[in-house]
Amino acid sequence: MNEENLLEGIAENPVTSPPVDVAAIKTEIQKNLQKELQTQIQTQIDAATAPLGSTTGYIATAALVISILSIFIFLLLRSGLNSRINSFITKFNNRAEIDEIASLKNDLKILRSENRELRMRLESLENKPAQTYISTPAPAVTLQKSPALTLQKSSVQNYPAKTPPPPTLLDKYADFISEFNELNAKEMTGYEKQSARQNFVSKYNVKFFSCVNYNERMNNPNLEPEFAQQSGKGDYWAYEVEADTFAVVPNVSSYTENLHVARAMGEVFNSNFKDGNYSNIRVVKPAIFKGMWRLAEKGELVLS
Repeated sequence: MNEENLLEGIAENPVTSPPVDVAAIKTEIQKNLQKELQTQIQTQIDAATAPLGSTTGYIATAALVISILSIFIFLLLRSGLNSRINSFITKFNNRAEIDEIASLKNDLKILRSENRELRMRLESLENKPAQTYISTPAPAVTLQKSPALTLQKSSVQNYPAKTPPPPTLLDKYADFISEFNELNAKEMTGYEKQSARQNFVSKYNVKFFSCVNYNERMNNPNLEPEFAQQSGKGDYWAYEVEADTFAVVPNVSSYTENLHVARAMGEVFNSNFKDGNYSNIRVVKPAIFKGMWRLAEKGELVLS
């Protein structure tokens, strides 16, 4: 009866009941019924064969009849139980179908929701003004035979090539001043410096000149300086940048008061001279002399 109650509970609640092994339950029920039947038959046989005096034959016959009836009743009960078990199996199989149906219903619900969302998007797109891009076809081109072309010489004006502007005076003496400052700033031995100065003089064809009345100017600095060219020596170096136009720099190793006053460098160059000796001389702008040797424009020095 416990097995029947379990089967009835599972059959009545196929969805909420826990999963069971139907084949194992069926096999266990059949084993229990077989054991009960064997016990009943053995009891009847023992009773039929027991010595009971003169009524033994009747009793044995009655026991045999009862046994046959019991077997018949057992077969009927077994048939009914098999029918209930088969019904339970059918209901249990329906449980899987119910689960599958529930899953399908859930999928259908999701699809309906997605379909509703797509329809809403479609309606919003339909409400927007449509943008149409119509490509207008290019007008048809009709090719016609053109009259014979006569090649003629075109009147092309030949413009003269632009010539760069002529170099200024500054352009002409720029390299001369740059190399002169490098020569003064570079530390060299006596031989190296002498060799470098000779190369510089040769490269720019430097001319030498000095203030020739410096003795008189020592006594009277207000005297007009007189300049004259000297061969191989001089207080000034001159580089001819144009015809009769010279860029002039000082040719001294140190700048002194004697050079500034008596030898007229204070009148040829503007500088930061105050007093004393200056060993570093940098030319900012050369003095410009015309002819031999008339000062046309003062130069500029930085002394240190």
